[in-house]
Amino acid sequence: MLSEAAFRVFDKYKNAKGHAFSSGEVVDSDKDIYQLIYNALREAAQLAVKQSGYAESFEIRSTRFSRDGGVQGQRPVDLWASVVNKESGSFGWFPQIYLIASELGLEIGFAVSIHESDYYDPELKRRNRAIIPVLYERLPAPNSDLVTNLDAEFAAESGWQFGLKSRQGFKGNFGSLRELIESLKSPHGDLRGGGSIFRIITPQQIGNGNFDLTTLFAGLVKTFAPLMRTMVPTSSDQNLIIEKLLPSELERSSSQEPESVDANEQGDASKIRSVWVYAPGRNAEFWDEFYEQSIMAIGWDELGDLSQYGSTDEVMAALDLHYKSDTRQSNNARACFDFVKTIRPGDLVFVKRGRNLIIGHGIVTGEYEYISERPQFKNVRKMRWESRGEWQSPDTMAMKALTEITNFPDFVQKLQQLVAISPIEPATPLPAASREKFSIDDAMVELFTPREDVEKALRIWRTKKNLILQGAPGVGKSFVARRLAYALMGYRDPTRVRTVQFHQSYSYEDFIQGYRPDGQRGFELKPGVFLEFCEKARIDPDETYVFIIDEINRGNLSRIFGELMLLIEPDKRSPDWATKLAYAKSGEERFYVPPNVHILGLMNTADRSLSLVDYALRRRFGFITLKPQYEQPAFRHALEQAGVSRSLVSRIVERFSELNREISGDKTNLGPGFCIGHSFFVPSGSGAVLDERWYEGIVETEIRPLLDEYWSDDPDHAERSCAKLLAE
Repeated sequence: MLSEAAFRVFDKYKNAKGHAFSSGEVVDSDKDIYQLIYNALREAAQLAVKQSGYAESFEIRSTRFSRDGGVQGQRPVDLWASVVNKESGSFGWFPQIYLIASELGLEIGFAVSIHESDYYDPELKRRNRAIIPVLYERLPAPNSDLVTNLDAEFAAESGWQFGLKSRQGFKGNFGSLRELIESLKSPHGDLRGGGSIFRIITPQQIGNGNFDLTTLFAGLVKTFAPLMRTMVPTSSDQNLIIEKLLPSELERSSSQEPESVDANEQGDASKIRSVWVYAPGRNAEFWDEFYEQSIMAIGWDELGDLSQYGSTDEVMAALDLHYKSDTRQSNNARACFDFVKTIRPGDLVFVKRGRNLIIGHGIVTGEYEYISERPQFKNVRKMRWESRGEWQSPDTMAMKALTEITNFPDFVQKLQQLVAISPIEPATPLPAASREKFSIDDAMVELFTPREDVEKALRIWRTKKNLILQGAPGVGKSFVARRLAYALMGYRDPTRVRTVQFHQSYSYEDFIQGYRPDGQRGFELKPGVFLEFCEKARIDPDETYVFIIDEINRGNLSRIFGELMLLIEPDKRSPDWATKLAYAKSGEERFYVPPNVHILGLMNTADRSLSLVDYALRRRFGFITLKPQYEQPAFRHALEQAGVSRSLVSRIVERFSELNREISGDKTNLGPGFCIGHSFFVPSGSGAVLDERWYEGIVETEIRPLLDEYWSDDPDHAERSCAKLLAE
């Protein structure tokens, strides 16, 4: 139960410094109050979604908070929770139905987007400017029935305000929702951003005894849900945003250099604004994964979202707090800072292994993202990799994860000549002579899954052609998938493996074939990722190709697969079964799935919001269930080898084995598919100290949110379970 007194903690610590929680400046009793408010906001949001009738369409976002760490090490700040469309990532996770707690009380409302003045980072402002006009196009007409009905509801209840900003205490500057939308849709509306309908509930009102946060927010979600569902981004919206981002970068660069930068231009590397040398993990251990996923990523995951740090000094302080070192960590701090603040779309990146080998190069195409769901290397940028191979570097390179070499033109020119950057050729499959063999023995390295399970999966996959790995969070589905793929192929070659991730906006046009903008205000028929992949496999019939679909049950499978529902069957993989595609230009154009294409789907069994796999598709796949492997000797050995003390390893094994037995035994609400996987505790190799603080951080920031979701109708149960995990 929230009280008037609880909100005094925000005023008490509003002038505190960073790391006030971990340093002890925030006393334990006040930490408990912060935790109470945080739990109340999340629980209200969870129950509101559950009761809204939109549980499959909405998800919860909130402050990343822990009792002993605060908000990512920052000074004490406001706490918030919100409900968003699951598909709204390309809109920057807007619009939102939100709750904000601060010293002024609670602000509740609906935010169309964030106002530009609330961003400090110029790159985030630039991204916001690209999103805003596309997002506002999704708003309903000011005189629509939806807007008229909402205005009638607001008029019947005093206190609603309509403004551009959605933060505590900001006064509304419009008289109604209709006026706000008229402004946002005006010719200059997209220059400002923002847009919010909100009410302020004071601490005194909260403490009057009649306040019920859960009921209040549930009503708010029901009120705004129809408006929010009109603002779901499409694939076309995503393309428009990307087109807006890249040209603006080129214009900005052209004002700094004689020639403009074109992130899509191939050839003349003098048009690339900055040049970098980058290591994808120690000894380039993640290069295969990053190449296939078209990303570059760095670690230091204990620091959280790197965009929160405003200088290299702030990064250095955070590194010293989380990673013990006998030397000054200036190189690591500079790498983290540059990865977020300095790198730009259009930059050229050379990939290195060690200090003397170049293994690829590519062009930066995306802004910085912090992806908390990744098991490691959570700091990410999208890339378009242009080559892959091995070239001896003309000079010895620095032992740093990321180094800018723009100011060394002679070295840049040597690297350009080394990889024959002009003309740029797409990566091609490796010839047999240069491939690295990959056996089941190789696949078993660092796997905790029993060997007989791996052999069984490969046996089914070879016969069925299509396989799904299913399991609870953290059982290592992605990790196992890559090793299974290479074991099936018999060698390591990421050019013959492709990964996509399904989501609710994913369509037939993305996967198979559809019309796309041609850049000249028209449309042209373009193949989807699977069609392109199959064509590549068709002209290389003697080799095995693997297509991996992550989160396969997150998409609308019937809509995505279309006529492929039939063609992926193992006995239909021949020209005799070739079928005309939905968008085929002529009756002569027919398609079949080549027999050397093997499909591997990954499925999370614990996400209640995801649909069950279509039964028509289900019978065309074999299924293998991956389970937590806490009690496997290999898991214990891996942790001890990484530096985890034996007592802590035993604690992890015993506590989580016990928790999983409890979850498995709850047949009514949970079951084996909701167990907690071992991968949460597999060391990432990022250099973090693997001690009690490391363990507690994982429990607080990764396990606790899962348990809160599992027992959303019984928060005391979730709290007791976390307490058991953290008990000495």
